[in-house]
Amino acid sequence: MIVGNGGAGKSTVAGRLGELLDLPVVHLDQEYWQEGWVPSDRDAWRVRCGELTGAEFWIIDGNYSSTYPERIERADLIVFLDLPRRVTIPSAIRRWLRWRGTTRPSMATGCPEQMSPDFVSWMWAYPREGRTSVLNGVAAAAATDRLVRLRSRRSIARWLDDLTQSVRAG
Repeated sequence: MIVGNGGAGKSTVAGRLGELLDLPVVHLDQEYWQEGWVPSDRDAWRVRCGELTGAEFWIIDGNYSSTYPERIERADLIVFLDLPRRVTIPSAIRRWLRWRGTTRPSMATGCPEQMSPDFVSWMWAYPREGRTSVLNGVAAAAATDRLVRLRSRRSIARWLDDLTQSVRAG
């Protein structure tokens, strides 16, 4: 389970882990949004998340805190990309500039990249609200032993390198 602020690199880390561990990668943005940025029905969304986490193996990136309890319970590892705003917001802006007018690979079909005021506001509030939600969810599930909290691009790269070496060593 990979969570973090917008622009933290969740989809990138998920893709790297999927390749490294040969596991299926699920981007929750692809599952939640319908064409034209229409959100999924709340009940259908919970059912879908249950189906996704019911698989034997998975790597799922995305927040959607309403589904944290089920995902945390079923995750072998919770990777929290806990990067500061000074990193995530410029990264999200670069992503928007790169993909604007088109749909990036980790997003649902028919949902072209956008930088809405609501999204920027959510990113700004994430260190206060999102971080608390993640850490409280992990604590409530008594899952702190399964939490990997990475706080910089360097620590993410180092963790992925270490994991790569470990996998190659067998």
